[in-house]
Amino acid sequence: MTYRITVPEGFAADEVFTLFASQGFSTLHDYQALFPKPGELDGLPKEATTLEGFLFPDTYTVTRSMGAREILGAMTRQFARRLPDGFEQKARAQGLTLLQATTLASLIEKETSVAAERPLVAGVYRNRLRKGMLLQCDPTTIYALKRLGAWRGALARSELAVDEPYNTYVWPGLPPGPICNPGIASLRAAIAPANVSFLYFVAAGDGSHLFSADYEEQQLNAARYHKVRRAARAP
Repeated sequence: MTYRITVPEGFAADEVFTLFASQGFSTLHDYQALFPKPGELDGLPKEATTLEGFLFPDTYTVTRSMGAREILGAMTRQFARRLPDGFEQKARAQGLTLLQATTLASLIEKETSVAAERPLVAGVYRNRLRKGMLLQCDPTTIYALKRLGAWRGALARSELAVDEPYNTYVWPGLPPGPICNPGIASLRAAIAPANVSFLYFVAAGDGSHLFSADYEEQQLNAARYHKVRRAARAP
């Protein structure tokens, strides 16, 4: 008997493992044991240190006889098959390795679910990297806190200073690896960022974002967002 399991875009590896294990397809321990061993599976770049980022979001047909290694192997092979045409070459043209481009795609995936915004978010991060600015990506801080076992479900301002390599508020450049498993649209955006001057973006309060090229405008946009949030909380 076969079963179909759908892995959503943006799931982190631990969420993927829980999804399969919770439905009786191998054990959480078996998945976690393979997480730091990317060299044992196909489809991953040599410089990858974990499976994060390479468990391609898709619908998989599985059976009860399949173990964790077989299931994860199918996912990493699907990542290699589904990469956009010329992904590695276009990544190099952006000054990125395959691992770095996939890492950037994972940040894009976590920052926005609005399709039209993905190239804009990629453009912001490209511009910040070129200028040597910190990326200051909240989802990387959350990922860092989860790695430390310190995530409490809401990000506090004080936690932006946590000294962990995945926290892009403290460590410069891209994090050491992906923070989730990005879908095809975010992978495409990572290698085709919008040609914009934006350096900042902030939530607009409706699921979209407001983009700006200077800090003063960013502050105004942030103030608008907080005003919307206060209005939403008002009785």
